[in-house]
Amino acid sequence: MLPTIMTKQKGSGDLVLTNGVRQVVIWEIEILSDGSFGKGSINGDRKHLATAAKDGCASLLLGLDVTAAIAIDSYANDWATFRTLSVSRKSRDFHAQSIQGSRPTASGKTTVARRPKTWKTGSLAMSGCVCIVFDDDVPVALVPQDARKLAAELIEFADRVESLSLVNKN
Repeated sequence: MLPTIMTKQKGSGDLVLTNGVRQVVIWEIEILSDGSFGKGSINGDRKHLATAAKDGCASLLLGLDVTAAIAIDSYANDWATFRTLSVSRKSRDFHAQSIQGSRPTASGKTTVARRPKTWKTGSLAMSGCVCIVFDDDVPVALVPQDARKLAAELIEFADRVESLSLVNKN
C-alpha cells in the first residue's frame, strides 16, 4: 500500500543550488503516512529559483539538522514545485573513511541523475546507522537492514545494466 498524505508542514530555510549559492525561501512539504516527505513547493527570489529549475535539483534546509535533496518539477515566476529525493540529518558524530568513487561523465554534461565524483562511507556513532556521503554533501543515514537492502539492489541493477551492455566495461 502506498503512503498517503498525512499533513503539510510549512517553514523557511536555505535553498542551496548545485553551485553552492544559498538563499532563504519559504517552503511547504507533504508529510506522508509512513513518515517520509513527499512533494512540495518553494517561494523565493525569481533568479535563484530559475537557476534551481535549470539545474533540476537543489538542497533544501528544512531545519537546523534536516536537509532534503529535491528535484525541481516546475517553475513559474517566484514559485517552484519539487519532489523529495532524500532527507538527511546532520550529525557532529559522523566519521567517514574517504574512498574514491565514480567519475564525472565523459562529456562533462549534466545527466538525468547526478554522478558523484567521490563517496565516503561510515557510521554515526552510537546511533546504529550506516552512512554514505556523496561529494562531501550531507550524510545519508540508513539502519543496517536498509543498507544491506540498498546494497543488494545496487548490485542487482549493476548486473542488469552490464548484461545489457549499457555501460563501458573498461
